[in-house]
Amino acid sequence: MRDLFFRLNVYSIGQNPYQSLTEIEVHEGKRSSTSLDSNAQRLLLPIHPKARVYGLPIISGHVGADAAACMLAIDLLNEERMIAMMDIGTNTELIVGNKYKIFATSCPAGPAFEGGKISCGMPGLSGAIEKVKINEDGFITYDVIDNVSAEGICGSGLIDFLSELLRIGRMNSLGRFRDEEKEIAINPDAERKIFFSESDINELAQAKGANVAGLHILFNNYGIRFDNLDVFYLAGGFGRHVDISSSKTDWIDSEY
Repeated sequence: MRDLFFRLNVYSIGQNPYQSLTEIEVHEGKRSSTSLDSNAQRLLLPIHPKARVYGLPIISGHVGADAAACMLAIDLLNEERMIAMMDIGTNTELIVGNKYKIFATSCPAGPAFEGGKISCGMPGLSGAIEKVKINEDGFITYDVIDNVSAEGICGSGLIDFLSELLRIGRMNSLGRFRDEEKEIAINPDAERKIFFSESDINELAQAKGANVAGLHILFNNYGIRFDNLDVFYLAGGFGRHVDISSSKTDWIDSEY
């Protein structure tokens, strides 16, 4: 994404060893860093044409400049505490460590948390359901970005809905609906129905599984346990807006 923004040829990223041209040129001694530098005019940015635009160096082919930006934002190189940072997306970046040692990796989570491959999923844009609550009578309320008619549901809304269905017992801990329902509508009385199916739950479970597997691998290689962490950061559009209480629901289905 960084290379595309800087209008750099990206053909090498799709071929073995899947590296940016900047990485290849560093290995060949043609440059000292994978960072990029340009001006606003060349990048068509609506600011002063001579403004300098700097692209942070990438960490590896699948852990890019956005992960480097996260490390800079949390001042990881000066941290004494044990830190974990997860930038959740189609490709999730994971970073663990402190000023003494840092490990990084990526996970092919897929697009579910960004609304991809979900029946009524969409990114966190205008018209997306971003929050969902269900009262004890089963009545569903929800918030839509920009307060317009619902067009779909984004990642934060999906996590809320999963949590609420589990909490009221309409879904069990295996992700199966009660009473053999095939799908559940969030807005059953609306002209454009936004619904949620068991196949959508499977997509979310696979995305979560990829991220958790990445964390376990990273922790094992680093030599720490989860309780050794002092701080856990969530980044990315989904990470920024997800309701933490919904994401760590402890409701237990008595049957399972």
